[in-house]
Amino acid sequence: MNKEDINRILKDCDALKKRYDSTCDHSDRLLRRLASSFEELHKFRTELSIFKKWLESAQRSFIEREKVLKSGKDQTDSFRDFTNEVIAHQADLRFITMASQRFIDESKDYLLSLNEFRATLPRRLGHLEASESRLKSEVSEVSDSYYKLLDRVNALNDRLSGLGDKQRNFTDAYDKANRWLNEAKKDAKRILDEQVAAEPRAIQNQLDKVRDLTADVNSQGRLIENAKHAGRSLLDTLEQIGVSPSERRPIEDNIRQLDNDYKDLVKNLNDRERKLDVALLQAGKFQDALASVENWLSEIEEMVANQKPLSADYNVVKAQLQEQKFLKKMLLDRQNSMISLTNMGKDL
Repeated sequence: MNKEDINRILKDCDALKKRYDSTCDHSDRLLRRLASSFEELHKFRTELSIFKKWLESAQRSFIEREKVLKSGKDQTDSFRDFTNEVIAHQADLRFITMASQRFIDESKDYLLSLNEFRATLPRRLGHLEASESRLKSEVSEVSDSYYKLLDRVNALNDRLSGLGDKQRNFTDAYDKANRWLNEAKKDAKRILDEQVAAEPRAIQNQLDKVRDLTADVNSQGRLIENAKHAGRSLLDTLEQIGVSPSERRPIEDNIRQLDNDYKDLVKNLNDRERKLDVALLQAGKFQDALASVENWLSEIEEMVANQKPLSADYNVVKAQLQEQKFLKKMLLDRQNSMISLTNMGKDL
């Protein structure tokens, strides 16, 4: 073998060694890229599986909670905790998105290294193009499902805003009005069940008791109005969140019964007062009756005369309006007594 052949063989060996070293070097780089990609993919798959299980559970839980809320039960605090839980899982979705992006980046680096190696080969293989990653569509799908749930949760949470306070406000207002009304009905029963006395002084005593109770009943009518207002506010909110009419009906019935009982009480007291007025007149104590009416009318005149000018404050005007209605009602309630007294005076 001559020197030229030996040099050719050595040159071939050297070229082969360089190819071998290059292959080993690129293989090591590809292995590292592949291992890193696998690690990111494993993180992604693990977190995605956990998130999907939670999401399916949360979707079922939302449907059940929605049914419970529509039944009219107060689950505001529980639903607020559920809302916070759903919002908190945004962090998990961000981690999944980042994990998928890291895998995609690692895949690009792996492909870049592979194409570099292919370009160094003697036969120079063609450039490989990256395909669309399946991870993007998976992340997009689970993100859409999550944000649809979040939108539904936030929408319902907005409608539930203040529901708990309104339920408590109505319960407190209704209980307070109902307790007072029950006591007032007991007091009224004792007065209404009494036989009308025969003596003018006794009749006047009975009349004073009726008028005192009537004045208290009229002044405490605000308790009934407060309960009705709180009830209407609660019913409006329940209707907005989809509570069925059958579930709202007990509240409506309670409000209606409370209002009817109050109106019946006022009517019975007014009837009793008119009856006692007539009895007092018929008892021959016209002067006493006249003095009583004069005193009453003087008090009313003073109340009317001492009214304040209109205020720009809504609540003050509202209170003035209630006071004016109360005065008007007192005047109308005594209209029959005035007519009877006038007729008696004419007869005398």
